[in-house]
Amino acid sequence: MFIRKLSMKPVKRLLNWTLVLSMNVSILSAVSVANPSDVHAATSNLTLTSSNQDLTDAFNWAKSMALSKVQTGIGNNIPSYQAALQNRSVFCMRDWAHQVDGAHLLGLDNENYSMLRAFASLQTSARKWYSIWEVNYDGSISPIDYKSDTVFWRNLVGMFELVDKGYRQYQWTANSNLLNDTTLNSFYSHTLNEFISQHDGNGNGIAEEHSNDGFKGVSSYNEGPDYTLREAADGLSSQYQAFLAYSKMLAAKGDSTGANTWNTKATNLRNTFNSNWYSSTDGRYIRGFTDGAYAPVTNFGYESSWFIPLKEISNPGTNNTNYLDFIYNSFNSSPSPNIEAWTYLPDVFYTWNQNDRAWNYLKHVMDSRSDYPEVSFTTISAIATGMMGIQPDAGANMVTTLPRLPSGNPSEVAMVDLNNVPLGTHNLEVKHEGNVKTTLTHNSGSASLSWEAEFPGAYANLSVNGTSQPASTKSVNGTTVSYVTVNIPVGQSVVVATGATPPQQAANSNLINNPGFESGSANWVFTGGSGTATNNPHTGSKLAYLDAGTSNKISQTITIGTSGTYTLSGWVSAGSTGGILGIKVNGTPRASANIPNKATYNQQTISNMALNSGDSVEIYVTGPSSQWVNIDDFSFIKN
Repeated sequence: MFIRKLSMKPVKRLLNWTLVLSMNVSILSAVSVANPSDVHAATSNLTLTSSNQDLTDAFNWAKSMALSKVQTGIGNNIPSYQAALQNRSVFCMRDWAHQVDGAHLLGLDNENYSMLRAFASLQTSARKWYSIWEVNYDGSISPIDYKSDTVFWRNLVGMFELVDKGYRQYQWTANSNLLNDTTLNSFYSHTLNEFISQHDGNGNGIAEEHSNDGFKGVSSYNEGPDYTLREAADGLSSQYQAFLAYSKMLAAKGDSTGANTWNTKATNLRNTFNSNWYSSTDGRYIRGFTDGAYAPVTNFGYESSWFIPLKEISNPGTNNTNYLDFIYNSFNSSPSPNIEAWTYLPDVFYTWNQNDRAWNYLKHVMDSRSDYPEVSFTTISAIATGMMGIQPDAGANMVTTLPRLPSGNPSEVAMVDLNNVPLGTHNLEVKHEGNVKTTLTHNSGSASLSWEAEFPGAYANLSVNGTSQPASTKSVNGTTVSYVTVNIPVGQSVVVATGATPPQQAANSNLINNPGFESGSANWVFTGGSGTATNNPHTGSKLAYLDAGTSNKISQTITIGTSGTYTLSGWVSAGSTGGILGIKVNGTPRASANIPNKATYNQQTISNMALNSGDSVEIYVTGPSSQWVNIDDFSFIKN
């Protein structure tokens, strides 16, 4: 949900509670409720290590935040997690569709399946084959957006996204229930047949709505539009992806005739868009046609604009490249105050291999530290499927990788390593060093894994475990990539590289977060008599202090991204001897420096520590038994 979540006037909701209650009783009989013994522990083995400490910290925050949204096993809840506004105890169709990849990566496959099936079970002919926009954690209809079968919040984009994400879950899990479950099969078929038929007034095969009021039906995720769009590009592009998904579902079930039929429908829809939804006058795509006059609209429309490249309905080429520029410039000129809108942009630009733009948007999303559920879930997925380019095909025991680390400043993210990636019966570790070297470790699995290792650029050969092999090339959304396909037995690692030298972590880059305490206690752990103050900083406006007592301590833990030698320094002053500046590596004391009895600031340094990629380093200061210590301006750099 877009504008409505921020600033639209409250809707007066005269709910027919008796109707809602009676419908929910019947619905719950079709949705399995979790047993108390099935309460989700809300844990995940997924880990990330990077040369960029901000990226590592953001991942760890996002993982913790996303897992805190899990609702499985609480009371009568079905396996589920929050996917809606922070103050709503529901899961919303749109939000769930955007969180599903992140949820899978965190091990929430049961939740994904259960929530999709809940949406599917709520589809009825009485609502013209719409499902329900928001569902309670127990699988029943939420009264927030429902008054009756004729007055309820509905958005046609979400219906198509549910079909698309059903197949997406199958790609990750190879769970045949996603293809064969009767409730899901019925939903897929009704959505792509009866639903479209009942929402296609002009008979052109494109689903439509005729209002800006969600309780009457809207055609776009942009809920605060300047036009009433009969047909919107985000609806059309999502319908295209739903057709493709259904075609692939049928192919996986062995129905080649049905698969070809729906693939042809998808191709025709894409051809229609590229032929009829481009304005040569304005030099950009049409994002919708108005209700009534059926006039084309080409100005910037947030979701109705960026879903065009996001859903890959636009053909690669000049028109698409220019449109990506249009989206980038338009959004930067008028950025949304809604963080949900920002969460789509990394996906948009990673899809088209515009790594630096995607990374800049991802940094904004990460830095927000918003508890809006989409922020944490999509941070996880944008790193894995966007930056790391991990694309699953669990049914074929296959995975594809395409590194999309920043290219404008390669040292900004020189390395990123994602471990315990779930893929069907497999568990993987993927490590990119720049965009030129990838290591894939097959941690566990029931069979060998086929890996297509892709790299941007045209290379005649790629190195596989040090042996040169001929490379193939292809175009991925307009970008030439080179690739080899290798087989990886369980328990083995394979390194594929272009031969180019991977970027190194930037020298003199301070790995300490909030080194001068200008953000107060952020990123630090304070124990005992310790804290921040403003009375006597070394520089800036704040410092940290320890009162008397050897149990008083401040500390910060970071993960080493690049092996090498490192130097720690910090500015201290103290009322007596006995304070210690120290370092622990993987829990073991490595080095320390005694803090002298000096009331004026002096720099203490621990030099030339050899550290390895992945090492967990705790930097700490403890105080003397009888006097104070002031601390400021830490630095921890790779030499």
